[in-house]
Amino acid sequence: MKRLYVLVLGILFILCGMATVSAYEDISPQDAYKMIDPSSSTYNPNAYILDVRTPAEWKWVGHPGEDKCGNGAFLEGKVINIPWELWVFDPKTKQYSMELNKFFDEEVVRQFSPYDTVIIMCRSGIRSLSASKELEDPTHPSYKRLEELGYLSIYNMLRGFEGRTDSCGYRTLVEGWKNTGLPYNYNTEGIWIPRQEGRSLGN
Repeated sequence: MKRLYVLVLGILFILCGMATVSAYEDISPQDAYKMIDPSSSTYNPNAYILDVRTPAEWKWVGHPGEDKCGNGAFLEGKVINIPWELWVFDPKTKQYSMELNKFFDEEVVRQFSPYDTVIIMCRSGIRSLSASKELEDPTHPSYKRLEELGYLSIYNMLRGFEGRTDSCGYRTLVEGWKNTGLPYNYNTEGIWIPRQEGRSLGN
């Protein structure tokens, strides 16, 4: 009976530890902005925004950064683009489709330093949610590598850069980074450049 009691306690301890380590947190664009703003009471010098949209979205739709009025200058160098999915052309069907970026996990490990706080952002919060779940999934190789390196602070930015669509299918709702008035620009600094080789997450 005593052995069973100890075993149950051990299992509960492990499960509680997994729940603590593997649970990402949701965050609003406004709170993400404050986390990176040196003048804010919630400033975190190790916080970065990981934009998981495609490079085309980064360039043509815009991304967090200093605007033309000089707002958000501190965002420069704090926003990094690593796509979760990429448009791939199939010459046989002559169609484009979205496919997972097979280098995503590897480049996250390469780009960030141990104990960085990573705020994951996409267009409306769907892709960032998927990316957050993968990086915090104990069964995935990336989780093991990130845990070894000390990556324990993963945030998912709610409503992303542009928010959800309105009744006509346009992204005009007052939500998301862009539509709530936070600073952004269209420059290419920080845009994703594919690297075909790198260390294996399984090692």
